[in-house]
Amino acid sequence: MKFADLHIHSIFSDGTFDINQILSLCKSKGLSCIAICDHDTVGGVEIALNLASKFEMEVIPCVELTCEYQSREIHLLGYFVNYKDEQFLKIIDELQEYRKQRVFHIVEKLNKLGVNIQSQEIFDQNPFPNISWGRLHIANTLVRKGVVSSYKEAFRKFIGEKGPAYVSRFKFSPFRGIQILKEAKALPVLAHPLKSKCEDLIPELIEAGLEGIEVFYPQHPLHIQNYYIQIAHKYGVLITGGSDCHGFAKKEVFIGRVKLPYSYVEKMKNRYAEIFS
Repeated sequence: MKFADLHIHSIFSDGTFDINQILSLCKSKGLSCIAICDHDTVGGVEIALNLASKFEMEVIPCVELTCEYQSREIHLLGYFVNYKDEQFLKIIDELQEYRKQRVFHIVEKLNKLGVNIQSQEIFDQNPFPNISWGRLHIANTLVRKGVVSSYKEAFRKFIGEKGPAYVSRFKFSPFRGIQILKEAKALPVLAHPLKSKCEDLIPELIEAGLEGIEVFYPQHPLHIQNYYIQIAHKYGVLITGGSDCHGFAKKEVFIGRVKLPYSYVEKMKNRYAEIFS
């Protein structure tokens, strides 16, 4: 059988693996299809597509949009996104600029707290363009400089949502996010719904154009998987799955924890053809 992991982050957002490392690791885990789903950027997609044949890997272009509704953070995955669409890239550029400005604001707060850190030290971590800068990059610099001993401590002590250096980020409503993805010819899928705590919103999101639910996920035990499978069947939307791998940025490297049978990818392709062809 062929297997897929449809939710992987790279160094273009808050992952610690570059594209080559991701493809190599996925190959070693017996995967044949992956999706690079970086937060608010498609910077790594073309690199992955260009390297795919080297690893005999199918790569699905994707993006993960950060959305918010009624104080709940909701993430949308956009599969088969037209990553060269000019209007879509304009929106992505705006998100990246906002994220970059957020780094400056967080660093300013850290400086006022007596933490000796400069924004350029953070940006120097990654030479690639189209980086979606986030708090993980700040945490990495804090660890590297010995200000804290771990990413967890950086978030708990300084930059977590309750931390003294926290700065909120710009977020679309999920309804606007679905519209953006559909306009870029992507299939919008609700990422890790258990984390979002938005079960009550799912019917409205489907009415707005949501095409699927990420059912298979490392933090979804069997009874949760079955619950979301029932919802997906009830509303006739797609079922997807992925590891949400962030490399070493989280406690465990999750590639290989979710191996989605390729038949689910085929269903996604069929739905895409129905909608956009």
